[in-house]
Amino acid sequence: ANWADRYGSEHPDQPMILHFVGAAPGSAKWENICLRIMEEFEDLYEIREEIPKNSPEDIRRGFATYLHLAASKIPKGNRCILVIDALDQIIDDRQGAQELMWLPKKMPSKVRLILSTLPGKALEAVKDKGWLKEDDLNLKVTGFEKSEREGFIKHYLKQKTKSLSRENTDLLVEADQCSNPLYLRTLLDELCICGNFEKLSDQIESYLENKSVPDLFEAVFERWEKDYNKDRENLVQDMLKYLWASRQGLSEQELLEILHRDEEEQLPQGIFATFHAVIEPLLVRRGEFLNFGHRHVAEAVQNRYFQGEKGNSQEFHKRLGGYFEKKLEEETSESQGIISDRLLEELPWQWHKAEEWKKLYDFFQN
Repeated sequence: ANWADRYGSEHPDQPMILHFVGAAPGSAKWENICLRIMEEFEDLYEIREEIPKNSPEDIRRGFATYLHLAASKIPKGNRCILVIDALDQIIDDRQGAQELMWLPKKMPSKVRLILSTLPGKALEAVKDKGWLKEDDLNLKVTGFEKSEREGFIKHYLKQKTKSLSRENTDLLVEADQCSNPLYLRTLLDELCICGNFEKLSDQIESYLENKSVPDLFEAVFERWEKDYNKDRENLVQDMLKYLWASRQGLSEQELLEILHRDEEEQLPQGIFATFHAVIEPLLVRRGEFLNFGHRHVAEAVQNRYFQGEKGNSQEFHKRLGGYFEKKLEEETSESQGIISDRLLEELPWQWHKAEEWKKLYDFFQN
């Protein structure tokens, strides 16, 4: 995003289309990525071709066609830049979505394609397309050097009117895991919240026993459980589990309704709001829906609460399925059988993950 902003300012004559996967509802589906870029091409280059867009195959072929149509209208010596960020966040594992089957192997010469991804299927797909052969076109985001760690610690803590002694700063600077900015920021946030000045060195060393980002998040979850499960048993675990088990995240209203145990014992809004404010730095809001902002958070939730307990994870998919099934009954009775896209996205997926085959079959028979 910073590169695009800077480059766009320096080269206003070069049109740039940006797509940040996962930044908004629907933005993590490959079909929506293609359709949105095609709409941008229509506006930029006045493309008025009547191309079918009814099926995944239509969209895949149409996207390749639009790339070449756009390239044919770009003036000589100019180009269009297409940026797609966070390919690893594409959610669907079907129709070759994560293998990037929807991206043509060869791009028109006047279209520049810039991609970013974490290691995984998307990166392997980029390699398979032969796009990583030229070293000068590949950039790897590396961790903080020691001098950068020290600068970040001082700058970040200054924003919070905090500081660390030379000794404690050195503990963080010398720790290899603090080369990861997310790890270092999370650790600093924890020290700001619960730092005991007299035992700060011991606290830092205790946190540094966690060698990875997911491990550190697990330690944070453990602290949350001690602090926020007093007013409502298992509040922390349940909220994290429900978010993990959702397909596209959950709205605040959905979370609140799901966390209500029954009609007589509703979760007080104040308790929900207090913990929601605590967890918010780890979340991203996509439209009205909240979801984990980092893959590491989801991994930590899975490791702490679901590791080796398939039945336990299925139980939460079953609970969410039951919640959305009740919503389905309410919607169909009020709207003469019309089902919202929200329920179509979540309900069958929950029954599938819960292995509730009869309920899934009944849904499709409806």
